[in-house]
Order: sequence, then structure tokens, then C-alpha cells
Amino acid sequence: MVSKFCPSCGSPRQLGVRFCGGCGAAFDGATRDGVVRDGAAPTAAPFPTAVAPPPAPVGGWQVAVGDQQPMFAPIAPNAGAAHGSASGAAPAATSAKPQGASIRGQVLQMLMVTGTDWFAARATGDPAATKLADVRAGLAIVATIAGLISGRSRGFFSKITMLSSLGLAFAQSPSLFDFGQRILANPSVLGPLMPNIATQGLSFLAAIRSALAARK
Repeated sequence: MVSKFCPSCGSPRQLGVRFCGGCGAAFDGATRDGVVRDGAAPTAAPFPTAVAPPPAPVGGWQVAVGDQQPMFAPIAPNAGAAHGSASGAAPAATSAKPQGASIRGQVLQMLMVTGTDWFAARATGDPAATKLADVRAGLAIVATIAGLISGRSRGFFSKITMLSSLGLAFAQSPSLFDFGQRILANPSVLGPLMPNIATQGLSFLAAIRSALAARK
């Protein structure tokens, strides 16, 4: 026999409903027509299962207020640097020039020593020596200006400093070689030539040091 009433409380049951509207009993023997057949034992309506809150995302802290857990975006340090921008684009690469030790002190020292050499060559009164001194002074000025602009950066101006310094050292070499030959031939000329030898020798060493500093 088929009953359309709840066997627990006798309340009428609507078609398609699996639980009694009066007492909440479950119709385990429910069929498509929404009735409970004989022999079907009603059971108590189960309590709704508690839904566990979603796990907190890795890399951040979340604070739950009330019954629901808020969904916050994870907080991660350097997220933009590690994963790019929000649109997925990679971070733009910087085009910084390589840095090194400042070469300004080296080029200023070279300029002072070469200036002393220029005054010593002028004091000799030799036109050939004066002309060579003018060339060396010009190279020293170019190397100094480029070195002051370059500073710590290594780029175009540091290359200009290196090339001008090497040119100055090369321009000093013939005079130093000539002094050596003259001293070997006649050691007595060492005294009169000592000021020129000292100034040109120091200028040569300063130029080599400036070229090496500009290269590093």
C-alpha cells in the first residue's frame, strides 16, 4: 500500500520532495511519483555538513572575520620582480653601463706632471723639444677632459682617456730613449738632463697608470 503522508507525523507530502515539511524525516523509499511505499523506514534528516574554509594561499597571511573566510590575494615579496608585471610581461631590462674605480684622480695627476714637463721643455729653448712638448700637453688635456667626464663609468669617454694616455706614453718614449743614449755616450750630461728626464719619466708613468685605470 502506498501512502502520500509522512509515516512519522502524518503531514501530507508534496510530489518530488524527499524530506517531510512537518518533522523533517527523510523518505528513503521515495519514488518518481513522490510517494512512500510500505516498509520504507523514514530516517531523520541529516544536518548540513559544515563546509571547511578554503586553505590560505602560500606566501601570505589572512584574517577570518565572522563565519566566512575572506579571499585575499597572497602577499609575496618581490612578486613583481620574480613573475613580471600583472599583465604577464617580463620586467624591463636596465641598460646600465659597467662601473669601475674613478679615473679622475689619475688623469688630474697626469695633467699636472705633463704640465711640469711642458714648462721644463720650454726652458730648454730647443724648438724641437718645445714642439714635442706641445703634442704631449695636447694629448694630456684630451685624456683629462674625457677622464673627468667618464668618472666611474666605462664607455666612450673612458676609451678616449685610455687611447689619449697611451698616445702620451708613446710620445714620451722617443725622448726618454734619446736621453738614455746620450747618458750612455757621455755620463757627464746626466746632471743637466736630470730635470727633463724626471718630468718626462713621471709623465710617462702617469700616462700608463691612467690608461690602465680607464681600461678596468
